[in-house]
Amino acid sequence: MFTQENAERWQTEYALHMQAAGFDLERGIHGSKANHMDPAVYNAIKEEEAKLEAEKDELKMQKEVLEDEVDMLLSWEVAMSTCLVLVVVLSVAKLVGTVARKTRRTRTSDYVVGFMQQ
Repeated sequence: MFTQENAERWQTEYALHMQAAGFDLERGIHGSKANHMDPAVYNAIKEEEAKLEAEKDELKMQKEVLEDEVDMLLSWEVAMSTCLVLVVVLSVAKLVGTVARKTRRTRTSDYVVGFMQQ
């Protein structure tokens, strides 16, 4: 005979049987007054969930592309900084060399002038 007690017992036994067979099935709460969701509403929610998941995946890919671009720009920044330092070092070396040559010429010329005056 179909009674509320029998229906509850059958639902519990069915859930236990399905769990034993390897299915991920949970028994509903005993005595719950919850109403079932309309299938159209459930399907709309699931569809929106799928769209949001796809949008999330797209945004994740965009984030990865942007992170790669940032890494590339940072490496260019390091390379450009290195080049700038190299240019400064070479400029200073050239300046020091020019000053040293001029200093040597002055000293040599002073020596020659001093020698000729003796």
